[in-house]
Amino acid sequence: MKSLSQQSNYIKNFGCDCFSDTQLLTLVTDLISVREISLRICGFHASVSPLTHLENLTVLRLKYCLFSDVVDLILKRGCQLIELELESSGNLDLRFISENCRNLVRLVIKEPTYECEKCSSFPKLQHLILQTQNPSAAELLLSQCHSLTTLELCTIREFYDHHMFSVLEKNPLEYLQTLCMGTLSGSLSPGTVGLISEHCVTLSEFKVFGEPGVNLKSLCELYPGLQIVPDLWLKLADKEAIVNAGLDLD
Repeated sequence: MKSLSQQSNYIKNFGCDCFSDTQLLTLVTDLISVREISLRICGFHASVSPLTHLENLTVLRLKYCLFSDVVDLILKRGCQLIELELESSGNLDLRFISENCRNLVRLVIKEPTYECEKCSSFPKLQHLILQTQNPSAAELLLSQCHSLTTLELCTIREFYDHHMFSVLEKNPLEYLQTLCMGTLSGSLSPGTVGLISEHCVTLSEFKVFGEPGVNLKSLCELYPGLQIVPDLWLKLADKEAIVNAGLDLD
């Protein structure tokens, strides 16, 4: 950290897998020009509260950080964030994020389960990656993202069968250009792919994934131009947190 602090005027991005409170204090004291933070919380002895002092912060990526520990940071710096990524943060409050991060352009939510009863719109959000096994929460979030151009969606089969049509009624995704969606268990139905193809007429790239052994080629025969991404399934299924949670889609 000392050597980094000597180059404080040049460092705009900082990432770390393991850190202490002392190191974080050095970061916010000496690296005042940092705009992008990526942290993986490896223990219970470090707090992200000092990050509230980073006046130039615009990108925040946190993994294994309890959402309750991020509340003060979002309250103070959420309005200036253009990108937020939260993975395995526990009791995530999507309504709180939507009310305090109004300028987000990119949002990544990777939570096996989270509750969401209400959510404000994300007026500037263009890029969304959503991984959850709560179909109702997924529907609520997608219904509030009217400016999306790219979407990567991983949720359970129930969402596609019973919630996708409702999403499109509330939010026709009229600006969506790139879509990647699928399930870690089973496969998407032809009806789901057809529904998306019919409504999202601006799509230039449409990718799907499912577990190995599931025949997705038949979907490509029905819908020329559809792409299969088997490597994505392997990437998602290999994540310990998702496997342990029994998540269907990443």
